[in-house]
Order: sequence, then C-alpha cells, then structure tokens
Amino acid sequence: MPNDYLENLTKLSQSLIKPMKDLTELNTKTLSRLAKNELLEDALKAKKPEEFLSAQTKLVNVACMESLKHTQEAFEILMNAATESNKIIEEIVRKATVKSADIAQTGINKVKEKAQGQQG
Repeated sequence: MPNDYLENLTKLSQSLIKPMKDLTELNTKTLSRLAKNELLEDALKAKKPEEFLSAQTKLVNVACMESLKHTQEAFEILMNAATESNKIIEEIVRKATVKSADIAQTGINKVKEKAQGQQG
C-alpha cells in the first residue's frame, strides 16, 4: 500500500515537473529572442522622433507576435500536462475503486459465511 502511494505520487509529480521545465525553457527562449531583436537597436539609434516612433511601432508589432506565439506554446504545454495528469489520476482512482470493491466483497463474503455458520 505505501509503495502504491509513493509510486502514484512519483508519477503525478513527474507529470507536473516536465511542463514546468518546458515553460521555463519557453520563457527563456522567448525573452532571449526579444532581447536579441535588431529593432531594439534601431530604436536606440533613432535621431528623429519619427524614426524613434517608427522603430517603437515595429518593435511593438514584433513583441505582440512573439507574445502570441509564446501564449500558444504555453497553452499547448499546459494542455498536455493536464491531459497527462488526468490520465494518471484516472488510473489511481480506478485502482483504488477496484481495491475498495475487493475489500467490500471480502467483507460481504465473511458476513455471509458467518450468517450461514450461525444458521447451520
């Protein structure tokens, strides 16, 4: 019984650790791409207000697209994690239900045997 508990806890924690690692990698990759963007340098090199505004507008567009891509990838990671966790939890509940039914059936059989022994 304790081994089942630890095994289930291990499976569940592993299904949660992987998505957190994937999200961390995604965040790092996204921030790295945004920081390496050449448009940031263009905004810093602008000499006229129009150039600065144009560079900022382009930078915002790129950042919005990057944000959208990040959100889509994060959603996919989280959905996969939820699906995997759900499978593990369903298996744990199924095993517990079977075990409970077996215990209940054993108890019912003992009561029946005891009742038959008293009648006979």
